[in-house]
Amino acid sequence: MILPMVKVQVIGPRRLLSEALRFLHGQGVLHLRRPGPGAAAFLRPVPLGGEEAARVRSLEASLRRIEAALALLPAREARAAARAEGAAPRGAAGAPEPEADSAEVTRRIEAVEGTLAQAASRKAALAEESRAIAQARRALTALSPLWKLMTDAPGTRSFGLLLKRGGEEALPLLEREIARLTDGAYDLHARAIAGGETALLLAVPRWRAAQVSGLLFERGVEELKLPPAFAGRPPAEVLLALADREHVGIPRERAALDAGLATLARAEAAALEAAAGRARERLDALRAMGDCAETGHAFVVTGYLPRERLAALAEGIRGACGGRLTLFEYPVSRRELEEVPVVLRNPAWLRPFERLLALVPPPRYGSIDPTPWLAFTFPFFLGLVLGDVAIGLFVGTASAWAFWRFRRGGVGRDVAVVGLACALSTVAFGFLFGEVLGDAGARAGLHPIWIERRGAILTLLAATVGVGLAHVALGLALGVAEVLHGGERREILGRLARLGLLAGAVLALGGGTGFLPSWAARAGYAVLAVSAVTGIAADGFLAPLELVMFLGNVLSYARLMALGLASVLLAEAANLIAATLDPAVLGICIAVLLHAVNATLGLLSPAVASLRLHYVEFFEKFYESGGTPYRPLGGTA
Repeated sequence: MILPMVKVQVIGPRRLLSEALRFLHGQGVLHLRRPGPGAAAFLRPVPLGGEEAARVRSLEASLRRIEAALALLPAREARAAARAEGAAPRGAAGAPEPEADSAEVTRRIEAVEGTLAQAASRKAALAEESRAIAQARRALTALSPLWKLMTDAPGTRSFGLLLKRGGEEALPLLEREIARLTDGAYDLHARAIAGGETALLLAVPRWRAAQVSGLLFERGVEELKLPPAFAGRPPAEVLLALADREHVGIPRERAALDAGLATLARAEAAALEAAAGRARERLDALRAMGDCAETGHAFVVTGYLPRERLAALAEGIRGACGGRLTLFEYPVSRRELEEVPVVLRNPAWLRPFERLLALVPPPRYGSIDPTPWLAFTFPFFLGLVLGDVAIGLFVGTASAWAFWRFRRGGVGRDVAVVGLACALSTVAFGFLFGEVLGDAGARAGLHPIWIERRGAILTLLAATVGVGLAHVALGLALGVAEVLHGGERREILGRLARLGLLAGAVLALGGGTGFLPSWAARAGYAVLAVSAVTGIAADGFLAPLELVMFLGNVLSYARLMALGLASVLLAEAANLIAATLDPAVLGICIAVLLHAVNATLGLLSPAVASLRLHYVEFFEKFYESGGTPYRPLGGTA
């Protein structure tokens, strides 16, 4: 249901506006309404003065810095540890908490930012060192058989080089350049290494080493340089030292950095989060000033809140701001319906079905909440299409697991509840149709309680069209019920005429085909005539054409039959393949795959089709969209 709302005004001395807004923010129930063109002439919007604007900028800057720092801290683990140790995110007992842009919090932010910057810089250096060590290890492993050429040859300068993937194509050109510079006095060895790279060992006369080094730099050839601590050591010893550094030393430093950040988070995250919360509260209050009005000496805060919360707000206002505030209550007028915020309140078992309204705009205040109807008709339609005991049990098992997995609430739990309702409907229709994985139930001795879909297509078509007729008629009846509560006379007559057109068409068609007594046809024609005249008087000469649209809406429900037949026939095809294909193992595998595809399509297609029937055929008859979401100052719905 849509909760009844009430319009209120809070009035007090102009100098107490900031304090009053902080109080209202703490209450978290008032949805503010900006003064509109119809406001009293003596009221004017509250300007955000220079001091307030500067405070907003200061708080926004501090909040951005706090959020950036918290994003880099392991805050979740730190909060858990702080709770376990009994730590509190507040200041000393009795001391006022510092604001987010205060000098104390600024110093904390700067200290955290400095530590984070140092840690990030050191982690980047360790990552680069790890990359260089891995690269050096690969190259040294390939060049180790030629190590003596690098260290023992007298009068030479040796280079360990690394060519990237594809660089071997330029190796002949590089070798010609080196031969030219050294007059052919060089020694070059190449070894392929992992990753498509090529390791080179180049020995040149020492007196040509500087020119060769310049050539290598000019050509972008990376020189393999060992850390000074490893220079001159045997290759096996260097490789062991590099491996120890890569797998022990660097991970140890990273762990120490992470431990330091965790300690920092334990000490600072809770305080920074508290400061961020205060900053958001102050910003909400300051920005809310633009939604308030003032006179020369007083302020006026106008807003909406659920009627059930009015008494608590009135009680709080009596003790706020030294008793200088006054609360006035006003009824919601019809012309305000579009701006009144909407709060849906349904029983716990119905609330998950509110998720099905997420794809359409929220209902307008004063209209009908379709959630209770969705909770019945959506699972009903899915069960009518699927109608298979095995698929229903599978959906029910998966939904039960999801319900347990997301038992703390949220979207996952709501989807699980909807899935359980659809599973129950699917199992029920499965017994009515006598279906378990298509005709496998019949082969096992399960008989339909109602009809066998494969052999009663016309009966199934009539049933689905009848379901559509009842659904559309329900939408029209809800539309009539909606306008009876405060609607204009012309609108009431128009909706009654639409319902009469549909009822008259059903009576006339039923009596003419013999499905109903013959007098029903005469009554139907009379209802059609009266409804057509009434519709023309209310909505003009195009009103009778509504009947054609209604019949089209009803026939749209035949797609439920088509989807159901497609599902059962695909299941039968899978069973036939399993029974006839040789070898049997192959047939069973194909059948299992087809049943899985059928179950997947059976969950997606009927869900989409059912939602479409609700959004287009059903909602069109009564649903008034365009509601304003309820966003109370400092709170949630």
